Amino acid sequence: MRYKTDIADLLDSDLLALDQVRLVRYRSASQYDDPVKIHYGMLAEDVHAANPILTTTTKLSILDGVDLDVPDWVQYERFIPLLIEQGRRDRKRIAALEARLQ
Repeated sequence: MRYKTDIADLLDSDLLALDQVRLVRYRSASQYDDPVKIHYGMLAEDVHAANPILTTTTKLSILDGVDLDVPDWVQYERFIPLLIEQGRRDRKRIAALEARLQ
């Protein structure tokens, strides 16, 4: 809590991005990557549309005084808390369903 403020539990709406993003395989167009190697991941544009918190953006000036936030890359580590929370909820739901079967 030393470096955090406005701490709150995750909302159901925070988890929606997990179902909304498209998982893809691709070859990188970056000059720093091997163009033959296959990568797995998500498209920054899709992730940004689902939840902008999960991406890093660059401001792009398109007109005088008009800036547009353009997604640059996916912040994969920001998915970790969402995945942990979804896993917890799934385990609780499975336990409840198993209890009903007994």
